[in-house]
Amino acid sequence: MAELLRELGYANQAEDVTRRLSQMDARREWVLVATEGERLVGLAAYAVIPWFASEGAHCRLSAMVVAETARSRGVGAALLDAVETQARDLGCTVMEVTSGEQRLRAHAFYERHGYRPTSRRFLKALRPPS
Repeated sequence: MAELLRELGYANQAEDVTRRLSQMDARREWVLVATEGERLVGLAAYAVIPWFASEGAHCRLSAMVVAETARSRGVGAALLDAVETQARDLGCTVMEVTSGEQRLRAHAFYERHGYRPTSRRFLKALRPPS
C-alpha cells in the first residue's frame, strides 16, 4: 500500500500505513484493495462523514490509486463501484472526491463516472497539539 501511495506522490513507509490502518474502523474509515493474483494493484480509501446541513452522510473518497502497470484495465472503475456500493449500504446520500489540481487524468476518470466539480477546497496546515 505504501508503494501505491508513493505513486500518488505521498512519501509513506509501510509502518505509517500499518499504523493508519489500525485506526481506521474506529474513525469510520476503510480501505478496499484490488489484486491480481498475489499482487496489490489498487486501493481506495474512504470515510463516512456526517452531514450537519442535511439528512444522511457523505462518503469521501480520500485516496484512490491504481498501479501504473494496471491502469486503463477497469481496476479503478471496479474500486469506485465497490466504494459507492459500500457508501449506499452505510446510508450515505452523496459521494465526494477530492483530487489535486494537477491530476487531469484522474479528473477525466471521475467525470466519466458521473462526478462533477461543484466547489473549491481550502486547506490550512495546523501545528499538532503540544
